[in-house]
Amino acid sequence: MNLAFTTGPLAQAIGWALLHLVWQGALVAGLLAAALALLPGRSANLRYALSCAALILIVALGGATAARSYAPASPAPVSGEHAFPPIAPLKTSLGTLTPGQEFARAAGRMLPALVTLWILGVALFSLRLLREWLGARRLVARSVPAPGVFQDAADRLGRALGVRRLVRLLESGAVTVPSVIGFVRPAILLPASAMTGLTPAQLEMILAHELAHIRRHDFLVNLLQAVVETLLFYHPAVWWISRRVRAERENCCDDLAVAVCGNPLQYAQALTRLEELRAEGLSLAMSADGGSLLERVRRIAGAAGRTRGPGLRGAAALSALAFVVLALASIALPALGRRPAEARHAVKAVHAIAAPAPHEVISAIAGVPVPVEPKRTTVTLVADAPEADDAPDDEEVAQDRKPTLDELIALRVHNVTPKRIEEMRRLFPGVSLDQIASMSAVGATPEFIRELRREGLEIRRPDDATGLAAVGVTPEFLREIRAVGIPVRDPSDVQGMAAVGVSARLIRELRATGIAVETASQAQGLAAVGVTPDYVRRLRRAGVRLEETSEVQSLRALGITPEFVERLARAGYTNLSVEQLSRLGASGMTGDFIEEMAKYRTRSRERKAS
Repeated sequence: MNLAFTTGPLAQAIGWALLHLVWQGALVAGLLAAALALLPGRSANLRYALSCAALILIVALGGATAARSYAPASPAPVSGEHAFPPIAPLKTSLGTLTPGQEFARAAGRMLPALVTLWILGVALFSLRLLREWLGARRLVARSVPAPGVFQDAADRLGRALGVRRLVRLLESGAVTVPSVIGFVRPAILLPASAMTGLTPAQLEMILAHELAHIRRHDFLVNLLQAVVETLLFYHPAVWWISRRVRAERENCCDDLAVAVCGNPLQYAQALTRLEELRAEGLSLAMSADGGSLLERVRRIAGAAGRTRGPGLRGAAALSALAFVVLALASIALPALGRRPAEARHAVKAVHAIAAPAPHEVISAIAGVPVPVEPKRTTVTLVADAPEADDAPDDEEVAQDRKPTLDELIALRVHNVTPKRIEEMRRLFPGVSLDQIASMSAVGATPEFIRELRREGLEIRRPDDATGLAAVGVTPEFLREIRAVGIPVRDPSDVQGMAAVGVSARLIRELRATGIAVETASQAQGLAAVGVTPDYVRRLRRAGVRLEETSEVQSLRALGITPEFVERLARAGYTNLSVEQLSRLGASGMTGDFIEEMAKYRTRSRERKAS
């Protein structure tokens, strides 16, 4: 490392900018947290714009501070403490430097080492960014075109969303969820698991989400965002704001996908199914699995009246802290310091502002009474609920806190009464008010939960009850599924079958065609890709030998139809195995192409004969 550079005027300016960004970034993050908490949960575009603006503001503040601190080299030596705009030394009554000036002198001596460490950090994170970029390009290079039926669906959805660029739809074995890569020539990587694990309607909804990323130029924005993270890698506020940008970006694309597909509940079910298929991906790829999937599902289904984030109380505390930091900084800018005792008093003042009494009643604001529970040492539970320890844990303490305004609104909107809250807390110790509102929004009542538990379904979490009610699971449905020999105790199995339309009648009819349906996953997989008894019978009549359940599921997922098999037979391709048909489907082969090739061979033979 060139030491002359790290001690030069440019390095001094960069060093002061990095130091000042510590409090500047904290201030911006606090103000953003307050703004997000006060915005409606469905203002995704506004929340996204504010988050991006906060990230840009931090970069702008750093650049402005560096420009202000830059002083070209002059023949006269400049001491470290005067690298920042010169300030006349302030003397105390004893004629010595103030503590702030002492801190500034020490900070000035540390600037060369600070800039050196920053350069090393930027270099390491730049290598990480380059590696991810090269990995994304390799994924595109190693992918193959997706079957034509999926490309047609992507083109149709792209026109509906107003995407004017050509979007390539590729099949990749290296990803497990659809992802967007590229800006000039964007491509959507479609995993084979999505084609077999999602219904055609669900897959179209996920494709609409990815096309929304392309319409909004999110890949380019995400790349610039990664550059900011590389330059300011050391700042926690930058990483927090960056996470908010990505979460709100996913919400914006969810809104566009729902606007095109028109069914929020089905889209939420598609996201739930995608959760079971997703795996860790590249950060430079825009995919439908970004953000907290549970919160996205709740937001789309309207179960929560907002996008969960920092609550009003937390935002108020952050805002108060940010303003205190600003006040301290305005006094300490010349010297970068302040007496420790005064700072401690300021922090105590923040705690006093941000910590209201826990049992303060504000139910009149929402027009619904909210119980204020006394401090408890024992909890009475129903017999089938998990046992609780004698000592109250963090979740029990949280139940005694004052509800936030958003929680009160959600409880009021979904007609949650204090009695309902008590019943839910007996069923699920530690359940939050947001979770209770979510269950009420989809019809998961205490009676509904108790009935399903009596049927032997292991509902241990509030999210299990919410998911089951959202897809229409009933005790009758559970009994019918078990009557046909499908053993189910896991709520996720029951929820998955109901979401894709599995019924006892469907299972019986599929078994009558010779397809073995013995488990919940088999039934769910067949229904997810649209396998019907008629489809199986027509395939058999066309000459396809089906032996395994996975074979018919694979053929249906790849778009192999009885008509396609019959056209193959007319062209001379008979008695093809399931593996051969699968290869044809994966390559995008169509019946028209096969018939054209057959006509070409006929014309060639006729020319040779003549």
